Amino acid sequence: CLEKNKLLEDLKTSREKLNNSTVFCYPFYEYNNYSIEVLKEAGFNSVRIPVRWQHNSDPVNHTVNPERLAGVKEDIQLAIDAGLAVIVNFHHYKELMVTANNSETDPAPYEAEKVHFFALWGQVAEELNSFPDSMLVLEILNEPEMKSPDLLNEVTMGAYEIIRKKAPTKTIMIESYHAGKFADLDVLKLPEDGNIIFSGHYYE
Repeated sequence: CLEKNKLLEDLKTSREKLNNSTVFCYPFYEYNNYSIEVLKEAGFNSVRIPVRWQHNSDPVNHTVNPERLAGVKEDIQLAIDAGLAVIVNFHHYKELMVTANNSETDPAPYEAEKVHFFALWGQVAEELNSFPDSMLVLEILNEPEMKSPDLLNEVTMGAYEIIRKKAPTKTIMIESYHAGKFADLDVLKLPEDGNIIFSGHYYE
């Protein structure tokens, strides 16, 4: 990991230098007390923990890997103890997006993956609901890449309904079409819920 003063400088200017070139990279190689300390000192008040919950999950019982779940809960608590709010998401769920985009000609894999995704979200939302509402946000799906708004809305709203049942007072974050572009907000069927956040990414 880079020296603390260098990390602080780069974080405060939203960049990170690696091998004398300005490139995008993660400033930390481990998530621990040191990284939390640096983020706090740099002025951040929240962290985003991206999780590939589908990895090593049980495809039959539709449960997340227990070690992964325990580790994420430890990471959340570490941030909360430092006064940082936390966003937890389903990150780079390629299996869902690829099968969705092939569903017109081969619907069965998409239907199976969708069932798995919804069931995993149900478990994750229930497990994480014990954390304070003011300190945890649940983001449905990072950078959705479905080829049609209808597919995205089907997945998003299905997950939203499950999360809301398991975590009725948690803030839910939703991303839009084309990997979360702000310009595509109008294609989303957003629920009538005063406790949601729309998230977008700038790639233009």
